[in-house]
Amino acid sequence: MTELNNTQLLKPFKILLVGDSCVDEYFYGSVDRLSPEAPVPILKINHGRKEDGMAANVYNNLLAFGCDVDFITGTVKSIKTRYIDERSKQHIIRVDQDTLAEPFKLSQVQDYSIYDAIVISDYSKGFINASNISEVCATFNGHILIDTKIDNLGWLDMYRNAYVKINKLDAFRFYDEIWLIGKYKGTSLKNTPKQYIEWAYNNMRLTETSISILKNYLNI
Repeated sequence: MTELNNTQLLKPFKILLVGDSCVDEYFYGSVDRLSPEAPVPILKINHGRKEDGMAANVYNNLLAFGCDVDFITGTVKSIKTRYIDERSKQHIIRVDQDTLAEPFKLSQVQDYSIYDAIVISDYSKGFINASNISEVCATFNGHILIDTKIDNLGWLDMYRNAYVKINKLDAFRFYDEIWLIGKYKGTSLKNTPKQYIEWAYNNMRLTETSISILKNYLNI
């Protein structure tokens, strides 16, 4: 019996992706003069392209990883259009045509148990909100990966299977709170999810007071 016959095919990781989508448009051209009507460049467009954006881009990336993905998004999509000088690659302007979507409903998925993980990709276009995030977390027992613009996520602490993606803006905004904790020896962490606090403890250069408070909060 060959090694091939002994090797079973791995089952693809099955993911439910829920989030806002958009169309990313890029128009490239040349700038040779300023407008006589206003001090702005005149862009002569040479070519353009369109790409899937927001959660639709996440969908494409998950497929590239070999995942089996069910994707639920709003029925309408925002459009983000970028006008770019081809010579310098400089963005001249970006024009957003945002369209709010009807919120995602838990009933749009018949059986959550078939998924290995759920990814929530929120860009504040109406499809995702705190209420339906909480409903998903309460319904699904597996890992839930959340990228959201929503502030005050302390209520996520009750869902230990939920993981919040932290970007650079979140990190610096949270750094200010940690700095104040160290300066004034306060404990203003009740609206901050423990995922943020754990990240701060592991990645930031903090004062001894801040470290002590965080250790106490995390019970470590």
